[in-house]
Amino acid sequence: MLKLFIGVLSRMPFRFAWWFSWSIAYLWWFVIPIRKAVAVDGFSQAFPELPVGPNLRRSAAELMMGYIELFHEHRQPCVELSIEGVERIRKHLGRNEGIVLVAGHFGSWDLLGPMVCRQESLPATVVVRTPKWKAAATYVEALRRDFGMGLLPSRDSFERIMNELKTGRVLVLLLDQRYARGIPVPFFGRPAWTTPAISIAVQRSGAPIYGLDYWREGIGKHHARFSGPLPMTGDIEADTSTIQSFCEQSIRERPHAWLWFHDRWRVPRAQGLGADRRENRSA
Repeated sequence: MLKLFIGVLSRMPFRFAWWFSWSIAYLWWFVIPIRKAVAVDGFSQAFPELPVGPNLRRSAAELMMGYIELFHEHRQPCVELSIEGVERIRKHLGRNEGIVLVAGHFGSWDLLGPMVCRQESLPATVVVRTPKWKAAATYVEALRRDFGMGLLPSRDSFERIMNELKTGRVLVLLLDQRYARGIPVPFFGRPAWTTPAISIAVQRSGAPIYGLDYWREGIGKHHARFSGPLPMTGDIEADTSTIQSFCEQSIRERPHAWLWFHDRWRVPRAQGLGADRRENRSA
């Protein structure tokens, strides 16, 4: 069933797909509001001056369109992608130096991350979370490998991250989601639980860390930009905050183009229980 659905979408003309994506967005907003409350709360607190509905509907429509473009691109290349700043990365690769590349769930991330790596022939390994739906997990893994990306599961991957950096690869991480065992750093003025693992890896390896953001410029047209290196100090909390600041700045440039459906600021249950226990002990 999944292959049939993807097969239909991968042959849908882009103009019709754009209309279809917006139809799905309105259906989500008015009829099947899955995670709508989470999205509305996050967006309205981050951007109280902006209209919520138009931005979140655009977010949903462009998210859907991005996957349709991905299915097209996987079947037969057809998406236009312009890239700036890649020379920043190549100077390190020429010296066989490992690089950390931080991105986020901006725009069509599942399309543009693999496209950037394929188009620029980057020796990239991405740290991923495996979808719970087995059929989807199998398809996504095969797709990423077809684009030339190495894959590392996010769970218990620190030593493998260090090994990837030692061999001169580009390690790609999306660090804008909640991490239950992380540390709280500011994100749009509120504490957000974030993994410190990348700051630790950069500190131990000495690898430079760059940012990658990307956005839609039209139907079937996208742009990607490398920036950095990001300034690291060796202070884990401060460096983790700097990484999140990069993500926040990218979102501020295009508020509609981020995954607002994820509850980024919710305190993980384990952390909440820990705080309750500390409070009880101090009492």
